[in-house]
Amino acid sequence: MRGKSKPCAQLVADSGYALRSQVSVGTTRNMQCGMTLLELIIVVALLSIVALATTSLIVDTGEWKQQQATEDQWLSVKRSILGDNVVDVHHFREYSGFVADMGRLPNCLRELIRPFDCTNDLSAATRLTTFTQDIDSNQWYGWRGPYLGVPGANEYRDGWRNRGRTDDTLNDDDVNYGWLFGTGAPNGTECQNALVEQQQPSAIILQSCGDDGDVDNTETGFPADFPYTEFDDAGNPVYVPLITRHDYQVDLGANWVNAPVKLKSKTNGQSRIIKANDLRLRVNYPIGNGSMPDWSDAILANDTDRDVAPFLSTTFPASDMRLVDGYGKVYTEADGDADLLTDTPVTATPLSFVPSATVISSTATATLVEIPNAVSSALTFSDSSVLMLQDCPCELMVEPPLAASGSITTSNTVVAIAIKPNNIAPITADLGKYVIELPQATTINSATSVTLPNGATLTFSRDADDTYFPKLIWEDTGTAPTVTVSDTITQEGDLVETATSGDQFLVPLTSSALGNVITLTKAVPTIPQGLRNITIVCESDGFLYDGDCTDNATTYTPIAIPYQLEVSPRSYVPVPDEIVWDIQ
Repeated sequence: MRGKSKPCAQLVADSGYALRSQVSVGTTRNMQCGMTLLELIIVVALLSIVALATTSLIVDTGEWKQQQATEDQWLSVKRSILGDNVVDVHHFREYSGFVADMGRLPNCLRELIRPFDCTNDLSAATRLTTFTQDIDSNQWYGWRGPYLGVPGANEYRDGWRNRGRTDDTLNDDDVNYGWLFGTGAPNGTECQNALVEQQQPSAIILQSCGDDGDVDNTETGFPADFPYTEFDDAGNPVYVPLITRHDYQVDLGANWVNAPVKLKSKTNGQSRIIKANDLRLRVNYPIGNGSMPDWSDAILANDTDRDVAPFLSTTFPASDMRLVDGYGKVYTEADGDADLLTDTPVTATPLSFVPSATVISSTATATLVEIPNAVSSALTFSDSSVLMLQDCPCELMVEPPLAASGSITTSNTVVAIAIKPNNIAPITADLGKYVIELPQATTINSATSVTLPNGATLTFSRDADDTYFPKLIWEDTGTAPTVTVSDTITQEGDLVETATSGDQFLVPLTSSALGNVITLTKAVPTIPQGLRNITIVCESDGFLYDGDCTDNATTYTPIAIPYQLEVSPRSYVPVPDEIVWDIQ
């Protein structure tokens, strides 16, 4: 075995001392315990691959977390606007979020974090209305945020910490924090240079510029914008909306155009005169900066302004009417001058049907009541043509016609009294409006012309009111307004889209198009989600109707309970049989 080297494993098995001695004295034994150059290169290569994979995994994990944070923040913005709207154990829906409180969509992200509008001026003039309750309608309204972000933080950036435009008059980075709040921007634009506007009616699109901070609809992976953009058949980007019109508002439908109203007096021994056009129905919800305007505000200063307000009906009733007391008694015209309007309230002796009176015939136009001759009491009146019956209200016509004053005795004859409907209750309040809804980025050229974001022009047959932009509303003059579009159009339901430019706007559902001309029909303007209260107010001052619109609320004693609507997105709000309004 001389000269034959032992394997390395055997040498290691020998005593450590012997091995060290052999090495130290330079023995000729051939020890092949080292690594060859090839083996060393292989080991280094494997270690490099493992190190590279580990580094890549760490980087990918970090980017994934940033992407996940962006997606979570996008959803948080949506929840802050719409709220959770959960149903509690008592089956009561709790409405929350920006829309429920403010009655509209936010115009920028800052409105979700701080109680100021989207201008650079952080002053009292730009502050949003603080959350409060209207004592008349019991309606809660106003800003009660922050709805979004970490308490104490004044910004809300995406997971990539992108920054927005800072070189214009409106510092977009200060109000949208690097997000694109609108419909997006052209490919290749740096996020810091992008200026976007909303181009879809009643919608919000919120876009992150991704890892690279550039707007690019064709990228994939982490540089891609979020939400990921799809494309139509023509190759145009189709952005994913954060919120659509169906997410936050409800169309009450055509049946609500004429809402049924029933007025009831709760006082015995008095009846009321309601003059023509004295009243309006009001659907209470906030507008603009979150406030609820009253008659002292410029937008409700005169009857024309009030006629186009989306939350007010036109005036009613159509003619003078008498409302009698809560016990169904009929009262005569009091002072003998044959004028109902001078008797407010009426306190004359009541004309009551005796228990033995019976209905002998009834039609849609009249009811005959027979009072038998066995009754000896007399029925007195001052003017037979103005007697009214509770819950009709109705005229009482004595047949045969009698003089303007006198008495009817039933001791020797049968007397028939015709109850002829006059203003049948419930009466109706017209909430319908001629209205269209435009994208936020629309340019108003004049009262009869606007230009949509992609260039299509709308021309109107008469002046439109833009007080409630992006809604345009027309006064009802008896003739329906028309909208002429500068492009070929298609209409699907209430959505109108132009063929060339792709512009969109909303019209009442039953509006009809002939070529590129649309004739509008009346519809109740959409109502933002939440609990909304309906009240009846006086046309003279806007206060709740308490039975008298002439006292300017100096003896204001409303006892009616506002009618409450639960306005929930993607739901149907049924028309009540009647909206009952009690007066003292």
